[in-house]
Amino acid sequence: MLETFTRVYSRPQGFEDFEPYIIAIARVGDVRVMGWLINVKDERCVRLVMRWCSVPLT
Repeated sequence: MLETFTRVYSRPQGFEDFEPYIIAIARVGDVRVMGWLINVKDERCVRLVMRWCSVPLT
C-alpha cells in the first residue's frame, strides 16, 4: 500500500532535464520501498490506498 508521496520540483544534479516527478514510499509486508511513480502526471490522481506494481527501470 502507498504510504506517502511527493512531487519533486527542485531536481538534484543530473536530473535537471527531467520534468518534475513524483516519488512514493509503499509498504510491502514489513518492508518499505521508495521509487518513482511513473505514468502519473497529476498528483491529485494519486491515492494512498491505490494498487501499484514495482517494475525495475533499465
